[in-house]
Amino acid sequence: MNVAGHRLTGQARPGDLGVWETTAGPGGAPAGALRFDMRLLTAPEALNRLVVAIGAARERALPGLLPVADLVRSGPQVWLLTTRPPAPTAGTLLGDRTLDLGNAATVLHETASALLALHAAGSAHGALDADSVVIDADGRALLAEAGLLAAIRGVPPRPDLDARAWAALTRLLAVSWRGTAAATDLLEHAAATAESAGLAAAAEALVTGRNVFPRDFLRRAALAGAARRSMPPPGAAAGGNEPVETTTLLQFPGDHPAPGPAHTPSPPYGGAEAGGTPYRMEGGGGEGGGPGHAGALGERGEMRFGPGVETMAARIWREENTATRARKRTRRRAPVFGAGVFIVTAAVAAVLWFTRGPALAVESVAVQAPRGALGCDSRATLTGVITTNGAAGRIRYAWFKDGESAGEFEETVTPAQRTAEVTFHWTIKGEGEIRPTATLRVLSPAPVREAEATFTYRCR
Repeated sequence: MNVAGHRLTGQARPGDLGVWETTAGPGGAPAGALRFDMRLLTAPEALNRLVVAIGAARERALPGLLPVADLVRSGPQVWLLTTRPPAPTAGTLLGDRTLDLGNAATVLHETASALLALHAAGSAHGALDADSVVIDADGRALLAEAGLLAAIRGVPPRPDLDARAWAALTRLLAVSWRGTAAATDLLEHAAATAESAGLAAAAEALVTGRNVFPRDFLRRAALAGAARRSMPPPGAAAGGNEPVETTTLLQFPGDHPAPGPAHTPSPPYGGAEAGGTPYRMEGGGGEGGGPGHAGALGERGEMRFGPGVETMAARIWREENTATRARKRTRRRAPVFGAGVFIVTAAVAAVLWFTRGPALAVESVAVQAPRGALGCDSRATLTGVITTNGAAGRIRYAWFKDGESAGEFEETVTPAQRTAEVTFHWTIKGEGEIRPTATLRVLSPAPVREAEATFTYRCR
């Protein structure tokens, strides 16, 4: 499957907003795509806010964030495209014993710097955790999904919540990667400082006490090596390499959509620093204008806000709902026998879809494990996400606990259902500290695909 030049590779992981896919971007370079959970975007206001937030983020092009390429729509689905892959994350690397607390301090310092830049720009992350910190092939820490969940929900940015989340991330890395007691104490001091005095003071505490870390503190060689080792080799195109029709939801001055169904990408990042044409935001349209409202491009290329200004996202939503209302009016005027014919036709179409439609194919598999350490006598809930080509059929799969089979199961998917979530519960009792691994293996339809996730159990 090819979404606006991004070829899906079948490597996926669940995120807070949907499913992240590692892609081969235009030119073949590793990139990423977030397929949004559309239940979050059912209201047009939510999609409007998302468009404005991503457009503003791309314009600012702040350092330390996963770079945005475009936001596109394909049928009912919305995709966020990035110029770098969304994996591995700090959460993925928690079990890598080659990493130490000096590497943790590097990730934390870069993450704090990115958060402070967001806060200075009047924004915040809003959902920071180990799986929203991407470690790229150069060992840099990049924040994914920054500010998007808050924008969708329509809540104001909360830098104080970012500070608390950063403190929690600090404590998680302190118990996950190897280090001396002095290094562990410094990370705890930094976490407490973030909660009491803010991120700037916490980042300064890391630098001031850097003598307790190995010499490569603030260098990225070990992180880069761990990231490259965790990256699977490039896979074949998931579900083929056929391009799907897309419409960009981000438009900037200089964008001139071509006629027809082809995708018209926005210029990378859109800012003057990246070679694009800068635009200015102004409160057009009367009262209520301002950066908190959904925006649209004016005739001169400025971003305009306020009542009466319709974004592309709102226009698409309006046109779809207008068409739906028109169809409903037509059905109400139809004679009674027309309803009967429609029902019979729909039933026949459903049968034909199940029996003669495209064969079911699995495009990717991902597993999400508990993010924090589990305590004594706990039950871990693992969630598998199976992405398909949207055809109907049955999926046969198996769960494995540290390589041992825990049973085979079946899941039925309906037409146009692109994902299936399957849950597995694993109860662990006793004392000690272990890192169990759960594996989800899809047995059919072929080929066999699998994914795994590791979590921490600690009882002392």
